[in-house]
Amino acid sequence: MIQILARMQFSRFVLVGVASAIVYVVIANALLSTFAWSVWLASTVAYLICIPPAYVFQRRLAFRSRRSHISAFPRYCGTQAASIAISALASEGISRIPGLPASMVFALAAAAAVLFNYTVLSRWTFASR
Repeated sequence: MIQILARMQFSRFVLVGVASAIVYVVIANALLSTFAWSVWLASTVAYLICIPPAYVFQRRLAFRSRRSHISAFPRYCGTQAASIAISALASEGISRIPGLPASMVFALAAAAAVLFNYTVLSRWTFASR
């Protein structure tokens, strides 16, 4: 039973995560092409824009957490700060692969962030007390 619930939670997390990742990739590409920013800066700003809506959907839909916002939101922000660093560093490193389009760079960086996020969000940020 616990495994079934865990799979359902992970499926909901992936649904929210994929939607957030798609929004992140679109925003990061738009920032890169519109402002000609560096890859790491476009990645970081796009990630910051995605934090509030992702928090709401992860808390309510994916994890169905009852942890108060006073407790959960700072934890979520801390988790996202670490994810921003992972995403920015991954974007910068992956962007050095010759011929790889920016959209693929951002998609791979988002995938790394999603894996990190699930682990931390499920075990700490939204975990039952």
